[in-house]
Amino acid sequence: MKFRYDVVSDVGRARSNNEDMALVFGAFVRDGSNASMVKMDSHPRFTAIVADGMGGYGGGEIASEMTLRSFNQFILNLPAGLDETDLRVALNNWLEAHQNAIFAEQTKPGLAQMGTTLTGIFTYEDREYIINAGDSRVYRWRYGDLRQLTVDHSERERLKDPTVPSNLIYNAIGVPNAFITITPMVEKYAIVDGDRYIICSDGLCDMIDDEAIAAILTQNGNARQLVDAALNAGGLDNCTIIVLDVSKPAEEPAPEQVAQQPAEPETKPAEPLTPPIEQATAPLTREELVAQEAPQTPPEMPQTPPEMPQTPPPFAPEEVRPLFKNPEPNEGEPTTEPPSEVHTVTGEHVIEEAPQAEQQSFKERLRTAGKLLSETFNVLTGGKK
Repeated sequence: MKFRYDVVSDVGRARSNNEDMALVFGAFVRDGSNASMVKMDSHPRFTAIVADGMGGYGGGEIASEMTLRSFNQFILNLPAGLDETDLRVALNNWLEAHQNAIFAEQTKPGLAQMGTTLTGIFTYEDREYIINAGDSRVYRWRYGDLRQLTVDHSERERLKDPTVPSNLIYNAIGVPNAFITITPMVEKYAIVDGDRYIICSDGLCDMIDDEAIAAILTQNGNARQLVDAALNAGGLDNCTIIVLDVSKPAEEPAPEQVAQQPAEPETKPAEPLTPPIEQATAPLTREELVAQEAPQTPPEMPQTPPEMPQTPPPFAPEEVRPLFKNPEPNEGEPTTEPPSEVHTVTGEHVIEEAPQAEQQSFKERLRTAGKLLSETFNVLTGGKK
C-alpha cells in the first residue's frame, strides 16, 4: 500500500496569524505546503493530522504546535506489539499528560484560553485509525461519493440545529475533561484501492459546503485548489488541508488457496511461493462497495465517549458550557471577546453569583414563611408554648 499526500496550510484573508498546523509523516506544515509519497510495505508509523489552534494571538499557535509535536513523539515512541486495548490505554495516558502540559502553559500571561483541535489518520503496525477531538474533519472520497467520517464536537452538531454558530465547540485539547475518539478503520471504514481522504480544519468546510468540495474532487482537485476555493469564498479563517491518496493493489492469494489449485504439469518446474504481504480478502465489485459504504447519518455524540475511559464531566451534555473557537476578526485584531451570554470554558467553569436584588427577594420570602409558620403554631396550640 502507498500513501501519496499533499498538504497546504494558509492564513486566509481575514486573520493576521495562522493558528492551524499540519503533521504529515513527521513534517510540520504552517503557512506553506508539502507533498510526497510513502510506501507502507514495512508498516512505518504514519501520521496525517490537522490541529486548529484557538485562544487568541500566540495562544492558538502554541497549542497547535505543542500538541502536534507531542503527538508525533507519542507515535514514534509506541512500543511494538500493542493490541487494541493497550493502544487505547497508551493514547489515554498521552492525553492526560499532554493536558497537564497545556494547563501549565495556560497559567502564563495571554495563554489562559489556549487550546486546539486534533483530527486525522495515523497508522500503527498494520492498522489504520481515525482520531478526533474538536470540529476539524476527515472526509473520504470514493467512487464519486463524499462522506464525512468524523463527527464534529460542536454545539451545532450536538443540537442538530444549523442556526447555532459553527465555531461553538464543547471539546478540544486544552479544555477540561477533553476526550479523543479513536476509530479502527479496518472495522468501520476499511481502506480500498483508489480511496482519497481529505483532512481539514473548519477553514474549508465553513467557507464551502460538501457539494462544492465534491465538485472540486470530481475534477481531481488537489489541496491547493481546495484552499483557493475557501479563499475565494471569503477566507475568513485559517485553512489547512491534507489530501491523502491511497494506492492499494490487489493482494496476493494466501498459501492455503494456492495449495488447493490444480497441480502444474510435471514438465514445468514448480515456482516458489511468495508469502503474501497481508491476508487475502475476496475482492468486492464497485456496486458492492458503494452499497456497503452508503452515506449514513452520523450517530449522535455519546455523553461519555466509550473509546476513552475517563472521569465523567461534572455536568450533563445538556448543560455543557461551550466555548467560542476563532471569533470573527475585528479590524485586524486576531480575536474578539465572545458574546456576553455565552461563557468560555477554556480554563475553568464559570459560576455566576445571584444578583443582589434576587438575593434580597429570597431573604424576604424566608421571613414571610417564618411568620406564617409562627401564626399557624399559635392557632394550633392556643398560644401556648
